[in-house]
Amino acid sequence: MTILEADWKNFMKLKEKALSRFCDQVLVEIDTIRANEALSSHDQYQKIFTLTKKRDRELAQIFDYHSRSKALMQLHLIVSRDLLEEKELSQLSEETRKAVE
Repeated sequence: MTILEADWKNFMKLKEKALSRFCDQVLVEIDTIRANEALSSHDQYQKIFTLTKKRDRELAQIFDYHSRSKALMQLHLIVSRDLLEEKELSQLSEETRKAVE
């Protein structure tokens, strides 16, 4: 199933918002690691390195590729990570929302 044209246009805007939120979440995770005074600087570095590699793989899976054929799968992943608000999702057709549930 391919996303509807009107939803595709909305999705591109929503995808940018979701990407920003994803990055914000990762930065909060990094801040949490940095704030952990029980860890040495080297331990913090290693945890941040491991986290960054993991989150980079997730980012690629969710946000890479710019095609209508991948949009519903990407939207499903975005929704499953709670990267969009209900108000934003309501901009999409009911058909598209049902397809990603």
